[in-house]
Amino acid sequence: MIHQGDIVVEREIGRNTMISASYLFSFGSHLTTFVDTNLNPPTGTGRINIVDGPFAGRNWIFPYFTGTRPNTAFGNILEIRDSISTKYHALVLQANRRLTNGLQFQSSYTLSRAQDNGGSQSSATFTPGFSSLFNPFDAQGENGLSPYDRRHKFVASVVYNTNFASLKDNKAASAILNGWTIAPIVNMFSGARFTAVTSSTATSSVFGASPNGGVNGANGSLRFSLTPNNAYKMPSTKYVDLRLSRRFTIKEDAKIEVLGEFFNIFNRTQVTGINNRIYNIACVAGVACSATFDPTFATPSDLSNGFFFRERQIQLGVRFEF
Repeated sequence: MIHQGDIVVEREIGRNTMISASYLFSFGSHLTTFVDTNLNPPTGTGRINIVDGPFAGRNWIFPYFTGTRPNTAFGNILEIRDSISTKYHALVLQANRRLTNGLQFQSSYTLSRAQDNGGSQSSATFTPGFSSLFNPFDAQGENGLSPYDRRHKFVASVVYNTNFASLKDNKAASAILNGWTIAPIVNMFSGARFTAVTSSTATSSVFGASPNGGVNGANGSLRFSLTPNNAYKMPSTKYVDLRLSRRFTIKEDAKIEVLGEFFNIFNRTQVTGINNRIYNIACVAGVACSATFDPTFATPSDLSNGFFFRERQIQLGVRFEF
């Protein structure tokens, strides 16, 4: 179930030029998640000493699942539940101008916040082979920012056709400077969110036999539960595209357009993947477990993956209109 709406205030400030401010909201409920029901409530306590890094000196304490599964004939038994809810709020400021006297522009700035209580699985088409909940008996522990949260976003596009009236008497200058179309597009937005995790290691040698893997014996989740879901974000994304074209008239009903299109014109490297392991866990059997900071945490693992965030690309073309 989705409830959404927006309130817009718009005003004309000049010929074909408008500014507006909008408040948008979208509240979702009864979205799906997948919970392992073949677990007994946790009866033990895990305690990991954090050696260094941003949480140096703290003890990471969490409920630990011990013993066997209620139904030992099966491993994970996943139940599809409609317990996920989402909240999205946004303020959008816009300034737009229709094509007038050779100039057109569209621009918008969005300040937003997206939250959920474990929505990383809510968009799954098929049932995964595991539950992503750190503790299936504590769904509230999954509250945090959404993986789709992008706090700031700015987009602007301009179309400018050169037609300098003052050059009409100067045929050479008019032929060189008039007839161009310049159309840049600027995109800048906050980086994608990600969740801090720990290394995969067996903690059962210290905290007791567990029905499954993971840090707390419940599942495959390695989330560092001292931080909420998606508490960190990648570097921001910024790129500029440009279209430059010029039309030449052959005769009244025939024209040739020469154009160039430049993508990521400043060749800015975009981070599209991140190392999200914040701590490495090591255990001494029967003694204790400790966590040491992973120096690669929050460093790029993938750059410019996908069509929109590639290295600078240029394409040239000629079009004949008749």
